[in-house]
Amino acid sequence: MWLPSDLLQRVGWEVKKTRNFNQPQIKNASTMHDVNQCLVRQPDGNIALQEDFKQSLAAFANNLNKVARMLVSRLFTEQERLNGNCTGTRGQNRLDPVRLQLLKSTIFEVCGIGNIEQNEAWKATKSAVDASNRSLRFTYNHSNQK
Repeated sequence: MWLPSDLLQRVGWEVKKTRNFNQPQIKNASTMHDVNQCLVRQPDGNIALQEDFKQSLAAFANNLNKVARMLVSRLFTEQERLNGNCTGTRGQNRLDPVRLQLLKSTIFEVCGIGNIEQNEAWKATKSAVDASNRSLRFTYNHSNQK
């Protein structure tokens, strides 16, 4: 028998959230061509994300780390992520600062981060990005050992 989750929660049951299949899927970038598909060049020469891509991130606006992971997987190729991190430390290359700045400004906009919280939000974002890259390296290294 199926019961609505709010009813189950009211009677004390723990309800685990499952993935909402209506939420948009963000495809990982494997080549620079994939990266460029979500970018537009502005008249002033800067790059920006396409509006429809930004709107697809809005569904996750309440989860800064998830938005960061989704953006980094779309703004950087797998090879860049395997060999890089946000700061270029620990033997890794630094991820492209222009695209990192785009990631930063997009997160602030999509997640509604105010000026006061931006410093802490950016620290959390860099941690999420670097953790995502480490996870990718771990997966890549262990899949190639078989």
